[in-house]
Amino acid sequence: MLEQMELDLVYCVMNEIYLLQPALDCLEAGVHLFIEKPPGKDPQEAARILEAAERRDRIVMVGLQRRYAAVTQEAMRRVQATGQTTLAVGEFHKWLTHPGNTSTLWNDLIHVVDLIRFMVQSEPAEVTAYGDRFGTEWKNCYTALIRFQNGAHGVLLGNRASGGRVLRAELHGVGVGCYMEIPSQIEVLEAGKERLTLTGAELVGGDPSDVPRYEGVLAMHRHLIACVQEGRYPLSDLRDVIPHRRATGPDRKRLGITRCGVSSL
Repeated sequence: MLEQMELDLVYCVMNEIYLLQPALDCLEAGVHLFIEKPPGKDPQEAARILEAAERRDRIVMVGLQRRYAAVTQEAMRRVQATGQTTLAVGEFHKWLTHPGNTSTLWNDLIHVVDLIRFMVQSEPAEVTAYGDRFGTEWKNCYTALIRFQNGAHGVLLGNRASGGRVLRAELHGVGVGCYMEIPSQIEVLEAGKERLTLTGAELVGGDPSDVPRYEGVLAMHRHLIACVQEGRYPLSDLRDVIPHRRATGPDRKRLGITRCGVSSL
C-alpha cells in the first residue's frame, strides 16, 4: 500500500504490542498517522514513534477521545472563563480480572491520566502515587495526588478491583465546579447560580442515541482530517501526549503547523 498509493493519512489501529513497526513504516513513507492509545507497548516505543514523526515532519494523532467529549469541552470552557484552574479529578474504575498484554495503567488508565493533565493545561511538578494489588498478581489499583506547575491540584483514582465500570471527572475553577459523567452529562455549580445539568447530546444539539457525536469520537476524527488538510497539529498529537515534547517553537516553524486549540472543535 505504501509503495503503490499516494496517501495523506493512515489509520494504524491495532493492539499496542504490534504497533511499532507499522507506525514507523508509515512515517518513513511520509504519511500522517492516527494511532490508538497507548502509543506503543511502552514509553520507549512511544519515544521512537515520536522521533520518526519529528524527523519526517508528520502528524501522529493518538486516539484519546476523552479530550474531545462534549462534557469535557464544556467544563474547560466554563473553568477557563474564570481565569484559573484549581483542581482536576479523574476516576476510572472497573472489574478487570486479567491485565492484558501491558499494564492496566499504561493501556487503560491512560484515559484519565491524560484527561487530568489536559484539563489542567499544565505539567506535573510533584506527584505522590500508589500502585497496589488487590486479589490479583498484578497491580490493579492506582491512586495519585498531583501538584501542577500552574498551581492546580490533580487527583487520580483508578481501581480495577472494583465492581464495575465508572468513568467520571471533575474540573474546578474559582467559583465554578463541573462534575462529569463521561460522556453522558455534566453538572455545573457556579457561585450565586442554580445548579445546572446538561447532557452530552444537548451540548452538541444531537440525538441522545448518537453517542459517537457527543462522546468525542466523531469530533476527534473530524478534527484530525481538518488538521491534515490545513497543516496544523491536532489537539492530541503525540507531541502533546508526551508532555515534555509539545509542539512549540522550532517545531511549529519547521512544519508550518500550529497546534489546534479547543475552540477549533
